[in-house]
Order: sequence, then C-alpha cells, then structure tokens
Amino acid sequence: DWPGPLLPWLRSLDSGPTWAQPATQGVLATRLATNRPDGRIPVPVLLAQGASDQVITKDVQDQYVAEQCRRGSDIDYRVYGELDHDTVIAADSPAVSDLLAWTADRFAGLPSSSNCG
Repeated sequence: DWPGPLLPWLRSLDSGPTWAQPATQGVLATRLATNRPDGRIPVPVLLAQGASDQVITKDVQDQYVAEQCRRGSDIDYRVYGELDHDTVIAADSPAVSDLLAWTADRFAGLPSSSNCG
C-alpha cells in the first residue's frame, strides 16, 4: 500500500547527492502522497502498461488495477507486448493510437468498456 511502487524506486536513489533528504520525507513525499489515487476513480480510465516496464512493473500495475476494479472504477487496462516505460508512450507505439481513439470515443459520448471482472 503506501508508499506505493514509486517510493521504493526513489529510495534507491537516496544514496547519492541527487536528494537533499530521503524521498520519503519532505515536500516530495507530501506531493507523492497526494498524487496517489487510492479511492474509486469516478471517470473512465484507459491504462496502458508496457509488459517490459521496469519503472512500474506489470505485476505492480496488475495489483493496482485489481484494487481499482474492486473499488468499482471503470478501467480499460491494456498491456503492450515488449514495450517498456518509455516505448509505450513513443509516437509509434500502438498505445498512442489506442489512446487517441479511446479519447475520441469518450468525447463522442460512447460508453467506455471496462475489463474489470
């Protein structure tokens, strides 16, 4: 649960001069805490995950999606083959065209499709 998947990764950076204080303290920790959607998300969400992502790994994202589904969030969760954290959002990524089509459908008033449950 808290602090979520990002802080352990940030904590690994604490050993060098990158941070004036640990990432689990101070302004950064406060910002990260407020930026974590723990409750039900009241709007449809398209969540694109690169299967080879090492920043937010698929198993961590799978757990988050399952948690959001249990809360009743409308999640369209898509995993993209060998893409990673950066390539999943690259201009030639299939996730980008999926996102544009998904967003156009929402603006057109079409219902979203959740793969929860």
